[in-house]
Amino acid sequence: MRNKGQMFLIASIIIVIILIGLKITANLPDIAEKQKKLNSEYETEFFLNVIDEIDESAKISVHQTNISTNIYDFANFTKDKMDERMLTFNMLFVGISADQSMTRLNVTLLNFLNSQIDAVLTLNGTSDSQNNIKNQGIWETNFSYTPGNLYVIHISYGSNTYNESMVLDTPNRDKYYAFYDIELTGTDTTYKDKFDKSYNLN
Repeated sequence: MRNKGQMFLIASIIIVIILIGLKITANLPDIAEKQKKLNSEYETEFFLNVIDEIDESAKISVHQTNISTNIYDFANFTKDKMDERMLTFNMLFVGISADQSMTRLNVTLLNFLNSQIDAVLTLNGTSDSQNNIKNQGIWETNFSYTPGNLYVIHISYGSNTYNESMVLDTPNRDKYYAFYDIELTGTDTTYKDKFDKSYNLN
C-alpha cells in the first residue's frame, strides 16, 4: 500500500514537471517575439536620441571656435557606447564654416563609416578631392566665396556610391552648415537618416 502511494506521488511529480515544461515551451515564441519588440523599441529610441544629441552638440558649440571638433568628439563617444551595446554606428559628417571676413568656406569632413573612403566636394563647379580617408579620419579643405551669394555644394563619397547636395544661402553674417548621414545597425534592423542643418554663428 505504501509503495502504491509513493508511486502515485512520483507519477504526480513527473506529470507536473512535464506540464510545466510544455507550458514554458509553448510560451517560448511569445517570449522571443516580445524580446524582439523590446529590442526594436530600445534601438529606435537610442537612434533618435543620437540624432537629437548630435544636433544639440552643434547648437551648443556655435560660440566656440571649432564646431567640427566637438562633433568629432561626440561621434567618438557615441561609437564607443554603441560598441558596448553590440550596435554598429556609422556616420559621415560635413561641416562648413562660412567666414565672411575672410570670404572663405572652411570645410571639414568626418569619416565614421567603418571603412576607408574617397570623397569629392564640388562648390559651384570648383572641385576638391581626397582619397583614402581612414575610418575615424578627418579631411579639411576650403573654398572661396562671396557673402550674400547662393551656393550649392555637392558631396560624393564611398567610391562615388553616395551623392548629396546642400544649399548654402550665405547671408552677410558668419554661418555654419552641417550635413549628417547617420546609420545604426541593431539586432534585426538598420536605422538610417540623412539631413542638413544651418546654424548662425553671431
